[in-house]
Amino acid sequence: MKNNICPSALAINEFAVGKHITAIKNKGFLVRHGDTRGSWEINLDEK
Repeated sequence: MKNNICPSALAINEFAVGKHITAIKNKGFLVRHGDTRGSWEINLDEK
């Protein structure tokens, strides 16, 4: 997921977006399927 897509919409810098994306991946809410041509899944199930 590219970090440079969201910062202007969120009014935060790229580094902050990257930290938030990493945090939601580590919590299991954002899951990668496949490699560079794969896709992302948003998992909203309770853990």
